[in-house]
Amino acid sequence: MESLAAGRNLEDPKVKSEIAAQVMPLIADVQDTVEREAYRQRLARLLRVNEHALAASLPTARTKRSTRGAPDTAAATLTREEPAIQIETSNYSLEAYCLGVMLRMPDLLNQVNRLLQESELKRLAPDDFQHIQHQEILQLLQESVEQDLAEPRDFVFNSLDLAIDGAG
Repeated sequence: MESLAAGRNLEDPKVKSEIAAQVMPLIADVQDTVEREAYRQRLARLLRVNEHALAASLPTARTKRSTRGAPDTAAATLTREEPAIQIETSNYSLEAYCLGVMLRMPDLLNQVNRLLQESELKRLAPDDFQHIQHQEILQLLQESVEQDLAEPRDFVFNSLDLAIDGAG
């Protein structure tokens, strides 16, 4: 939250809305109700907005499929497999979302790495991502902030154009 707000005009309602739109889906994915509420309150304080307004923008909890009567074997199998599918989808979405934010603001990568190191954790690495496409994008982001030939964002998008053209 703090990284997204750093250097931004938090008096501008559009900036507040943009930050909330980026953070609220992440908060919605938090399973624990108390933890989710704490993050929502923290965001409301950061943005200096009414907590109820943020709560209204929080997506509703995931709906679970229910079966009427005695479930048959196929329905029972589907129910058992559903959490794994949701977790995989959630991880993919979370990874994609984080990379999307960093693609828009590549300098965030340095801020993230600095915060990780301050917490005595390793810098962000491609193997921190489960999906190969996301690993490749992070590698490209890292290259973009280490090079000095172009602005990091331009470097990333020019490199993506080359990768897309070469794949066709």
